[in-house]
Amino acid sequence: MTKFEDYSKLFSSISNEEDLADANLNTQIVKHFHDGLDISMPVSVYHKIMQFDRFVLIIRENAETEYSSGNYLSCEEGLWSIFNATRGDVAERLAILYRKQHRFSDEVNVLKLAIQSGTDNLKIQSRLPKAIAYCDKHRDSDESLRY
Repeated sequence: MTKFEDYSKLFSSISNEEDLADANLNTQIVKHFHDGLDISMPVSVYHKIMQFDRFVLIIRENAETEYSSGNYLSCEEGLWSIFNATRGDVAERLAILYRKQHRFSDEVNVLKLAIQSGTDNLKIQSRLPKAIAYCDKHRDSDESLRY
């Protein structure tokens, strides 16, 4: 069983939880209202939004733990599983991971994909030209896998 399958099971269990108190729910509705969501949205939709946010956060935290432990493949799998949900904001961590592994073309491609996904992360946008230059300079030692 892959980590992603584990996360899917976790999300299913989160989706079935009924652990949100009324006071907490009101706080969440106000938070989402200020984030620009429609306040007339049904409460069940707000539950799902919060559950999905928790799911993404859990995966992101687990990926950081895997990165710290040196389990780069598990970290990469976790970050890719939430790439689209975060509009590519996890690309910065993937780029760092790829640079560390001498996967320079992969670093460039993940940054390009993040920009195409609509990220507004300025670090990602400013990192791309540097990554392209670095990739060109170290083409002989590139160990890229995916692209």
